[in-house]
Amino acid sequence: DYRDLWSQDILIRRELIFKNWHLFFEKKIVKTSSLIITVSTFLQAKISSLIKNKKFSIIPNGYDPEAIKKAKGIAQQNETLSISFIGVIYKWYPIRSFLSEVLYFVKNRQNAKIKINFYGINTTDELTDIITTDFPEIQKHVNIYPKTPNAELLANLTKDKLMLLF
Repeated sequence: DYRDLWSQDILIRRELIFKNWHLFFEKKIVKTSSLIITVSTFLQAKISSLIKNKKFSIIPNGYDPEAIKKAKGIAQQNETLSISFIGVIYKWYPIRSFLSEVLYFVKNRQNAKIKINFYGINTTDELTDIITTDFPEIQKHVNIYPKTPNAELLANLTKDKLMLLF
């Protein structure tokens, strides 16, 4: 199961010693595999440039054909501008800038109907503190949900208007 590039990682490529170290172990470990499973043709091409003559299978992240089939019938809601974010919020993400723009939007549109939905994030307490302390005016517009099963998550995302990606 090969989801992350080792020696081709952007941070490692800058350091020749680390790149060679990772490349050595990457090739050594993968050489004994009979099949490489990855998540995209892009990653397959990157891995194939280093690891030759291996069979690949591609299984996209989170892909569930039954959940997708069920979600196709769900109508997108139109009353509210709803923005969704899923997963990990890293320290370098501009979350404060984003929330600041949401605040600007809300302040300049008194009747704004906007919802920001954070699904299964890793920083629930930190985000709640930031919103409560620095952006209390938008509290009523923000929902933070725990991790949910993929089918339920997909159904919720289908209703929302925008997906946020940093």
